[in-house]
Amino acid sequence: MKLQVRLIWILALLWSAHVIAAETYTCTEKWMGRAEAAMRSERPILSQGRCSDVQRLFGDSEFYWVRDHKIFALRVRKERSSPCSGRGIGSIGQMFMLECYLPTWLQTHTNTEHRFYWLLSDDPEHFERIAPQQKAYEAFESRRYLRYAKDSKSVFLGVDQIKGADPASFELIFPFGEDPEWKDIYFAQDAWQLFVDLVAMPKLDIESVRWLDVPCVDSTAGCEVVSLRKIRIGVVGRDMVVLDHAGGHGYFVGVAAHRLECFQTGFRHFCSSGPEVYEIEESVSGPLRWARVEGKQRWPRKSEHSEK
Repeated sequence: MKLQVRLIWILALLWSAHVIAAETYTCTEKWMGRAEAAMRSERPILSQGRCSDVQRLFGDSEFYWVRDHKIFALRVRKERSSPCSGRGIGSIGQMFMLECYLPTWLQTHTNTEHRFYWLLSDDPEHFERIAPQQKAYEAFESRRYLRYAKDSKSVFLGVDQIKGADPASFELIFPFGEDPEWKDIYFAQDAWQLFVDLVAMPKLDIESVRWLDVPCVDSTAGCEVVSLRKIRIGVVGRDMVVLDHAGGHGYFVGVAAHRLECFQTGFRHFCSSGPEVYEIEESVSGPLRWARVEGKQRWPRKSEHSEK
């Protein structure tokens, strides 16, 4: 008899949970303005609230939208949560929730979609995607060209404007073809400059850069961790090029006048040029910086510099 009562109780609990279990959906949106500062967090919020239908799709892309005669780029973040998904101290209250003793598929879940519209252009009449121009890497190109657009005044990569780019002469270039070692770095140029992602550099033949070996002088464990971050340092005449997808890119004039030796410790990168030692400092809002290290005449390292 007791066993039957327990079975009935369990079945009733499962049935009740099945009835109340539900998938709820909410959608919010933010319309972000354009700021001169490179930091996206500094862009003004034009409006926010529940998702609306005041915008229309631009062309056949789900990335670009038109509102009030302006072009916005859309980014979407989706979340799915449950009252029983807490961890640590926040999960103590779940002990008193019958629903949390049920299988996940019987629990209630909340689905939230966050839409962020970033203002790109106020010139929709001349706004367009940048079309592929080379045939050799057509499939590879098409994936990259999806991120580029332009109007009569500016060029855009994703949700950001490429400062100083000339839309009339702007084109993507593929100096390393489909080499997976370079898949995270985008190269483009206009009539006057080279662009590495969003950073402008003097126009140069990137294939002629002499890339340097950057040995790690940290502990074995430290070097294994930093190996996940690939930084490239090269020499062009008397100048230095630094490409770092995680920390930014930089072009430094005249710093390679002496023999340049570079090394890494932790997530920090140093180069010695003559008797001086310099650090390549990251910048979250612009190109890398080249800073002299005071009081250091030579940085200790495990292996000598070599060129690839």
